[in-house]
Amino acid sequence: MSKPLTSTTQTESTLKLTQCNCDSSYSPVCGSDKKNYDNKCIAQCFGISIQKNGHCECSTNQTLVCGKDGLDHTECDANASQIEIVKYIPCAASEL
Repeated sequence: MSKPLTSTTQTESTLKLTQCNCDSSYSPVCGSDKKNYDNKCIAQCFGISIQKNGHCECSTNQTLVCGKDGLDHTECDANASQIEIVKYIPCAASEL
């Protein structure tokens, strides 16, 4: 039996995830919420239907935002990777 996978990107849902008994296999899928999940079981555990196998695709808009991790990301990449956006400008930029 595989050890249940825990999620560091969705800590508020860790209990639910461990109750689903998903394994840690990596076969990425794009959920209907436009977020990436490590595998189909994890997405379905959160009640998300699968939009497609593989990572979600981002638009050509490459505007940078600052993630809670302190790094710059495109808004689409931050959302797809489930990184909380703390401001809608690059991290090093000062807000006026």
